[in-house]
Amino acid sequence: MDGLLLASTAPGMQGYDSARCLAFYRSVRGRIAALPGVDQVAWISMPPLGIIFEGAEVAPDDRPPDPDRRPPTVYTAAVSPEYFGTARVRLVEGRPFDERDDAAAKPVVIVNETLAKQFWPNRSAIGRRLILRDVTLDVVGVVRTGKYLNVWESPQLALFRPLAQAAAAFATLTVRTTRAPSELAAAVRQALREVDPDVAVYDVRPMSVHLDNGSAFFVFRLGALITSLFGGMGVLLASIGLYGMIAYHVSLRTQEIGVRMASGARPAESSETCSCGVDASRSSAS
Repeated sequence: MDGLLLASTAPGMQGYDSARCLAFYRSVRGRIAALPGVDQVAWISMPPLGIIFEGAEVAPDDRPPDPDRRPPTVYTAAVSPEYFGTARVRLVEGRPFDERDDAAAKPVVIVNETLAKQFWPNRSAIGRRLILRDVTLDVVGVVRTGKYLNVWESPQLALFRPLAQAAAAFATLTVRTTRAPSELAAAVRQALREVDPDVAVYDVRPMSVHLDNGSAFFVFRLGALITSLFGGMGVLLASIGLYGMIAYHVSLRTQEIGVRMASGARPAESSETCSCGVDASRSSAS
């Protein structure tokens, strides 16, 4: 995840239709790719390990639907052809997306290994078909299973569609750079404004910050928060107990301290411990 900068944008909020969104994404990618220090650039509809993600029920088309069981919900994302190389996601079978996979072409999909093994155990997933929201998708590739919702998750089902066939109203730019990602943030913002200054740009940040602010380590943060709360409560209870013990011992000696001060004892002498007072009395008597 080192060397990655993310920048989110939403041309669909400015009234862009699918064709204009795709043209915007292509134009932005070209400008960002030309910046010094940029190695690779890609788009993804929703980056993994964020607070928000998209899921959908998916089923293979080669088996009859089971009325007693719902299809599994799968992590889904639309990506540009360069995404897997930019994010260092290894293709293990088939082919990546390319310019052939446009809106006029047959709908295609790339699945992760976990989905391929669950739907077609001991068989190749290439050439198989999935049904997603009543759309039939041809599987053209299989990629390594990654982490999509959080870092401690068990292997999750996931699929990826070409951005040109599932044009998103908003998407996140993923930039791999040889420079420190934070050094590139201003140039990325400027390039986006040059394409269309009316399109909002937000969450321009290194991947490390995205992980800190997203769901990746949520359980760990929650555990740390709960531990801190219990620790604070422990300190508070201990302080209350200590105060009560001191107040109780002071109340037991209030009368003695009063008698000593009435007898002419100085404040320092009147605050001697009870045992010392008893010993002093015994010494005087002897």
